[in-house]
Amino acid sequence: MLFLCEGLSFSSVRWEAVFRFCLFSHSSLLEDSDGYKRQNNGRTEKVQPIDREGGGGDKPLFVCPQWDPPSPRHFPFGAVRRFRCFSPSPEGMPFSDRPRPFSQQFFTRAFLFFPVQFPNSLHALLLLSVLFFGVPKLLEGLAPSQKERQRQMRIGFENDPNVQFQCRGALGEFAACLCNDQSNEIACINAQFVDNAVFHYLNGHYDSVEQLTFHGNNFQELPEGPLFGSHSLDRLRVLNISANYIVNLHRNALRGAPNIEVLDLSNNEIVLSEENVNFLSHSPRLRKLFLRRAFTSPHNRIVQFALMLKLFEKADLRRLELLDLSYNFFTSIPSQLPCPFPSLRHLDLRQNLLESLSLNVSCLAHIGSINLERNSFHSLDTQFRTFATELASHSPLAQLLLRNSFYCDCSSAQWVQWLRQHSAIVIDYRFLICSRASPQKYSGSRLSEVPLAHLDCQMDLVSSARAVLLPFLPSVASLFLSVRALLRSPMAFLWMDAFDH
Repeated sequence: MLFLCEGLSFSSVRWEAVFRFCLFSHSSLLEDSDGYKRQNNGRTEKVQPIDREGGGGDKPLFVCPQWDPPSPRHFPFGAVRRFRCFSPSPEGMPFSDRPRPFSQQFFTRAFLFFPVQFPNSLHALLLLSVLFFGVPKLLEGLAPSQKERQRQMRIGFENDPNVQFQCRGALGEFAACLCNDQSNEIACINAQFVDNAVFHYLNGHYDSVEQLTFHGNNFQELPEGPLFGSHSLDRLRVLNISANYIVNLHRNALRGAPNIEVLDLSNNEIVLSEENVNFLSHSPRLRKLFLRRAFTSPHNRIVQFALMLKLFEKADLRRLELLDLSYNFFTSIPSQLPCPFPSLRHLDLRQNLLESLSLNVSCLAHIGSINLERNSFHSLDTQFRTFATELASHSPLAQLLLRNSFYCDCSSAQWVQWLRQHSAIVIDYRFLICSRASPQKYSGSRLSEVPLAHLDCQMDLVSSARAVLLPFLPSVASLFLSVRALLRSPMAFLWMDAFDH
């Protein structure tokens, strides 16, 4: 095998790769016909040139012990080299006469990875033999066994922190679904499901689930029959089916989950009809109902609001404590809205288009807060002041959140004075400001500090606001359409939630 290394000519040899392979041969020596530097036990030495015709010379260029190969700068690219492979021993035994370990065989076969010029057919035949017979055995020897691969996979699987959240059954095929057996919780976020039959995947695998989230899909409608088929999920407490573009509800969809306490239908485009006003009748234990941005469809909003009230009345939700109707562009709220909920504590009406509010205070015996932030309140009219005064006397714990764009002029003295006298019921009283004022220098002043005697009516605040907005109406309309499209996105619910807090 000596001539296999000795007589070959290599072009454009990547020398650093040669010496990287050389590490596998712990006692091999290379001779270079040009006499380049060598490294021996960390010392760099000069090697005398040897005969270019291939005769004589025994100066080693590189010794392959178990340490890093020399720097590639000692072995320039593009050179044509003639070299010999030696394996010195104390006895001086020639390479061809000594038994060669596997590492030396590997070094010999390593030259197959470089471009070779074959001096004769014998060399070519030998190299082809090594290629077809030696390399496969070499790779087989280097490759881990099947048992070793299985062991490595098992170790990696056991160390994967997400393994404990992998779902069973058909849900396990979807990376967007995570299942936590310890908390009995399942969450499929932005899985882009279209077929609502995916709810049946829980049957037989997660009958004891307590929290279920399917957020960011495209169901468009809930099934006409029970959502979970013939199975009954008696332990289900939290159902989040927000941001699924749901349009149609069906009266029997929640049958089979009688103990739901939290239902989230936010960020959908629900269109109610007489056929589905019994949708909530199968969930008498509801404590929290989230309908944020759930009724944004441009269908007849007056009819839709009447159907929504009928939906609440038929549900008989005596345990409901929180009702979220924010971001629905409501321009008015009927006074009987809270009456189907005798236990109501929190009513969220923020980010609508309300200019005033008057609710039946007899239906708000346990109310704790009513959120009216970011509506269209520019003043507090007589109707609202009457309602708030009655609410304060009827429900001592009630509090209002009123952060809006208030206008302050000579006609504002009455309601601003009332606000100062009833500041206890307005939790954010000290943060309310005059967004617009006449004189203009009082714009931005706190309502608790603005000098009422100095306000005048020289500026028509409503008309001036319209005049300011009029040139921008096309852009505002375009922006509104863009924002509306953005609000329909599955992630809108999440980032708006973060914005609110």
